[in-house]
Amino acid sequence: DTDKGEDDGDDAGCGVIEVVWRGEVMRKFFHIPHICRHLAASSKDNLVFSVDRSNAENQMLDFIERGRVLYMEVKHQEVLIEMGLDQVFNRTYQEYATWLAFFLCCLINLLFLINYTLSPAGVPELNDSAVTAINVLNILQLMVATFTFVMFLVVRAPVKFQVYEAEGLSKAENLFKTATDFHTMYYFGYCIVALLGIVHHDFWSTFLLLDLLMKNATARDVVKSVYNPIRSLMMSLLLLVLVVYAYTNVVFFLFRTDLTDDASGYCYTLWDCFKTLFDIGLRRANFITELMFTTYGIREILDWFGFIGIKTLLMNLVFGIIIESFAQLREENDEKVDKINNSCFICGIDKETFDRASDGVDGFSRHLKKDHLMWNYWYFLVFIWEQDKDDDDGLELYIRACMERYDVCWFPIGKALVLSDSVNEDEALNKELAACVKESRKVLSDKIQTYQQEVGGTLEAIATALKNDSLAPGGTVMRKVTAQIRESSGVGAITA
Repeated sequence: DTDKGEDDGDDAGCGVIEVVWRGEVMRKFFHIPHICRHLAASSKDNLVFSVDRSNAENQMLDFIERGRVLYMEVKHQEVLIEMGLDQVFNRTYQEYATWLAFFLCCLINLLFLINYTLSPAGVPELNDSAVTAINVLNILQLMVATFTFVMFLVVRAPVKFQVYEAEGLSKAENLFKTATDFHTMYYFGYCIVALLGIVHHDFWSTFLLLDLLMKNATARDVVKSVYNPIRSLMMSLLLLVLVVYAYTNVVFFLFRTDLTDDASGYCYTLWDCFKTLFDIGLRRANFITELMFTTYGIREILDWFGFIGIKTLLMNLVFGIIIESFAQLREENDEKVDKINNSCFICGIDKETFDRASDGVDGFSRHLKKDHLMWNYWYFLVFIWEQDKDDDDGLELYIRACMERYDVCWFPIGKALVLSDSVNEDEALNKELAACVKESRKVLSDKIQTYQQEVGGTLEAIATALKNDSLAPGGTVMRKVTAQIRESSGVGAITA
């Protein structure tokens, strides 16, 4: 992943970035604050895949805002280090704990799948050894889930509180928004469901498998494919309900006697008939044809309309909206991955441009690691936030002012020094080629001028000979003209 390259300057404590100042791209060296070492890999991954990449300006603005949240996170982690809690309470261990809870949940449900049987009385039951193993795993899962929730409250909830506090809300509002935050509610609900799996019923543990949605982007896209086009889906479903209702009226008032004995009991009222057609009809392959006696005439047209218009077109319309939404999400994700892997996060220039400008094939890789390393820019943001404003030099003060007014003009968007050097070399080569072409044109022009003079002299000699000897005997003119041509051009004897 190009946006997550290793930082060679972190160990040395010195970083370098390229910035635009006074219309020129220049390098800025700075000291990397030590708190940057506390940034977790999962936090880096989350920023890389969550940042807004709609355009260059929005990307840089979102990078600064998300970078500010990461700054709060590492500052809070520094507090935990001072309290001696960092060995247990950190973002990395929290990620490990969530994966351990998911693994235990999968193991519990696997035991359900293998060991659950029906007793002679028809009641689901487990053998004693399976009950013991599942109880132990359930207790372990509850402990891990509780530990994960506590870690969230210690590691991430304070950061969320600071984010809300930065918005200017009161402490009461901050506490309420932090307590009702999605992740807070999710981890708390996870503990409750794990507890219900112990004290109430085993089936509660199956719902914990949905934790996969929190861990996998593709699984989340499946849910988003239904949620994102919700307005279109609601209108399509409403149209489906109205058409089925109109179809029900026709069946109830005109063809109720065509219903089979089994189906006629469900159509005593129009409401019962509507529920029957909507429930049973949509779930069967031939709509409600199987519920009615086979007849011909107008009923045949009605049956075809039910099968083609309702069962085929309208149902596929609903499914098509979901499939199209999922395909669009997948295309957007592929485009995002392509941007991450094949273009520079800072300048936005593509990989091929750097590789062509380089002597080798690693021009893009060297550019990301040395010139525009994404995390060096975040380290510089932290450097600005950590440093007192009075200690800023001119460039640092300028960048601080840009950040305060949400101006990203200091980022080298569309620019890179390595490409500027390549452009200068190309310009020098072009000038050299232009000079050679100019010299060649001069030599050629001189030769053409000399040739024109020789041809002009020859033509003048011909004209003079024709004028002076126009009355001479036959052959005299040609012999004289030939002699003058030979004298003026230096050509050997010409046979008349």
